[in-house]
Amino acid sequence: MIRSIGMTAILLSSIMLCALQSANAQIAPGSIGYYEDALRFSRMQSTGTARMLGIGGAQTALGGDVSQALINPAGLGLFRRSEFSITGGMTFYNSESNFNGFSSNRPINNFSLPQLGLVISNVKDDIELGKWRGGSFAINFARLQDFRNEVGYRGFNDDNSIIDYFIERADGIPTSSIGNAGLVGRAYDTYLINPFPDTDDVYDSFVLGFPEQQETIISSGRADRIQFSYGGNFDNKLYFGAGIGITTLEYSSSKDFSEFFEGEPLLDLLTYEDIFITGNGFNFNIGAIAKLNDNIRLGASIVSPTWYNLDEEFSNGIIANYDNYYYAAGDTTLTELSSVSDIFLTNYNMRTPWRVNAGASFIVGKNGFISADVEYVDYTQANLSSLELDLSSDNQTIANLYTNAVNLRIGGEYRYDIFRLRGGYGYYQDPTNFDDNVDRSISSISGGLGLRMQQYFFDVAVVHNFTNNTYSPYTLFDGTQPNINIQDRNTRALLTFGFNF
Repeated sequence: MIRSIGMTAILLSSIMLCALQSANAQIAPGSIGYYEDALRFSRMQSTGTARMLGIGGAQTALGGDVSQALINPAGLGLFRRSEFSITGGMTFYNSESNFNGFSSNRPINNFSLPQLGLVISNVKDDIELGKWRGGSFAINFARLQDFRNEVGYRGFNDDNSIIDYFIERADGIPTSSIGNAGLVGRAYDTYLINPFPDTDDVYDSFVLGFPEQQETIISSGRADRIQFSYGGNFDNKLYFGAGIGITTLEYSSSKDFSEFFEGEPLLDLLTYEDIFITGNGFNFNIGAIAKLNDNIRLGASIVSPTWYNLDEEFSNGIIANYDNYYYAAGDTTLTELSSVSDIFLTNYNMRTPWRVNAGASFIVGKNGFISADVEYVDYTQANLSSLELDLSSDNQTIANLYTNAVNLRIGGEYRYDIFRLRGGYGYYQDPTNFDDNVDRSISSISGGLGLRMQQYFFDVAVVHNFTNNTYSPYTLFDGTQPNINIQDRNTRALLTFGFNF
């Protein structure tokens, strides 16, 4: 077990515990951890009505659904009547983690109203002259992201302890300033690390054993957008549109990491970290759809970055429980000790990447359609800034860790009288360039049913998403930290009700 390292590390702010082993060398010195927010708040999947989710979100060239305003507002130009719709849904989450052969499942569920939309259509009758055929204005509420998740694991670590991490990060920091070194300062306050004899910036620990480790990570929150869009119709052949969106974001994360020892002065320790982020942002989009003939439509759109202004509250702490250990160097008997940070308040700006969409739809008369999309996102273009912090290192880490991604969506609908049968598939490419043989792409399989009457319609959809990831509660210079393999699965069941007027 590592208990003293002669390397120098200068902590510029609170240390983030979440990191991936393969990314450790790619994290620019001085990074605070906001680069994680840049990916978390930028990576999105399809959202909207049950109809659109039932076909996998392949809607860039389709038109005729209010939720298309988020991707390609030109689709509003294909409306012939005004419409109101509302969607409710239940999501079932399950994260399965594996740590040194021990598996753990954390199933949870959540109800939400992910979509609410109104379309006001003003189009000319077929007998009216003129190539300008009018258009539709839409107001749409959509749940862009849901951050609800819970991960837990427990197992024995025969290689190291988080105390090794504290020692590595503390070396080179004088005792006079270590209190400002985030969680490392909390470790010093609770005697988990102590100055090596006759030194002031090299540390060691009297805890030498290997622990059983346990952690629970609970996250929640959402990103919601209100979109104001217009789509126009020129000669029933060319449709174009534009929109502006206002986004509200709320995210919270709570991490409780514990270690349990036997035959050591330390019985157990608990580290905890709480983050709460709120903010607002705005974006815009433009798009077009060309109807080549009655069967083929081509579409393209550009979705701007979302420019966020975010406020963060952050705090952490440590509780160390000793077995009445007498620490001679400090002439004190250690029992239960705790150290809690202040609540740090930070304001920063974030810009998500541009998104470019292209699609094609093949309309099979009155029998249905097949639609396909391709989306390009360059995650290295996410950017952070703040008047309170220097985030240049985090921006460099974004360039190091992330890459561009090509996302694919395909789906179709079969029509029989008033009934609809739908299916779709989505593939969201891994936006990271970690060399750890873990594919972090997201796959989505969907299906749905619909009932279309003269004035009313009902749609149901079921969407199943799955992805893999890895997680480390801390990182060590030699790469021997614990690595937890995580399989995230979630299933959404949605119901949309709407009427025309």
